[in-house]
Amino acid sequence: MLHNQEHAGDSAERSGPTSEPISTRLRNFQVAESERRGGGGRTRRRRWLWLAILAVLAVGGWAVQSRLASSSLPEVETYTFTGKATREVLLDLSGFVVPRTKVVISPLVGGIIAQVHLPSEGQQVKAGALLFEVEDTRYRSDYVQAEAGLAAAKAKLLELENGSLEEEKNQAIASLEQARAEVGVAAAELKRVRELYSRGASTATELDKSLLLHVEARMRLKLQQAKYDLSRKGPREERITAARAEVQQAQASRDRAKFFYDHTKIYAPTEGTGTSFTVLERKVARGESIQADLTYTALCTLADLTQMEAEIDVQERDLGVLKIGSPCEIIPDAYPDRVYRGHVNRKQPIVNRQRGAVHVKITIDNPDEDLLPDMNARVLLLKDTPSASADKELPEVPRRALVPGVDAPTVFVFDGQAARLRRIELGATVGDRVQVRQGLLPGDKILLPGDQPLLDGQPVRIRGENKGDHLERRDAL
Repeated sequence: MLHNQEHAGDSAERSGPTSEPISTRLRNFQVAESERRGGGGRTRRRRWLWLAILAVLAVGGWAVQSRLASSSLPEVETYTFTGKATREVLLDLSGFVVPRTKVVISPLVGGIIAQVHLPSEGQQVKAGALLFEVEDTRYRSDYVQAEAGLAAAKAKLLELENGSLEEEKNQAIASLEQARAEVGVAAAELKRVRELYSRGASTATELDKSLLLHVEARMRLKLQQAKYDLSRKGPREERITAARAEVQQAQASRDRAKFFYDHTKIYAPTEGTGTSFTVLERKVARGESIQADLTYTALCTLADLTQMEAEIDVQERDLGVLKIGSPCEIIPDAYPDRVYRGHVNRKQPIVNRQRGAVHVKITIDNPDEDLLPDMNARVLLLKDTPSASADKELPEVPRRALVPGVDAPTVFVFDGQAARLRRIELGATVGDRVQVRQGLLPGDKILLPGDQPLLDGQPVRIRGENKGDHLERRDAL
């Protein structure tokens, strides 16, 4: 019996204090240390769970309360003020920048380039300045010879038109009297020889000789009479006409020779141009041979870069919006942050059949030295301002943003939480918009409350930002 009790005691010692039921030990306040720690962990977890539930309930309640509070605020639209002029883009096309005046200098005479006065590319040359000189020895001699031929032809014509001199007329009269006297002497001698021949005192040979001398005297008399008559009447009209034609021919030869001689010196153009040109290309040097008659030869290319244009091709379907004088913006690909103002100047009066487009020229109003010929550019054709008093450089806001019933122009600006009144200075009215001179800064959110009244400092709820109010704007040109 004792043995069994000792064995039971050993078993109880081996099994430890947890061998009794927990309820018994709790009643006897005999809880093992390991069980105490396990029970405390579950308690902490329960506490954290209740805290999480309470936090979720609090956040949900706050969200519901915030939603209910925000739903009671007035809901308005906003318009973001950019501070830049608003304009409507009708066409957005690609084109090229070109000078309005571009001149290719070509020779009119062939020869050797004797002198080059043209500066290097990129430098300026004045209008009418001497550019090149061609060797002119042959052309100068041809001109001098033609001048001499013209002088001879004019002298001959003058002689015929003035007629014979008084001395020439007196000489013709004297020659005529002499011829008459010779005829009388020859007639007397012929009469004497005939009488002698009839008496047999003279031979037939002497008679024939006297007869021949009489005939020659009579011929000389006729010749002198004709000269005398010509000196009195002057030359015939046919001779004067022929002399005049010879003068015209000589003058044409002189002008042709002078033309070639003058064009041995090559100048920059002057008519219809500015005061100076920029040298774009220089293609010949001193000593080079040029040919003017056989092939096209370009000596250099000049351009007036103070007057620039943009060339675009407008499709047939877009010709309805194209108007002469409409404003434009030119944005070179090389300088995408620069905007050059311009206007439609002219259009080619014919449609390209293959491309179905019309070539249009845009005058650039404010060119500078950075615009170079043949640059790629983006050309925006804008809708013209309908009001003549409107300033195209002022930004605009919708007219419905103005607060009604106030003395000075006022708008509501959203400060992030509430509407704030702000006075502004207006410009012209352009359709459903008004121009703003002062009072707003780029980035200001202008409220568009519509018919609902707002108060200064009143909290508002934003419905959504206006993305342009049906007008296209470029805020980062």
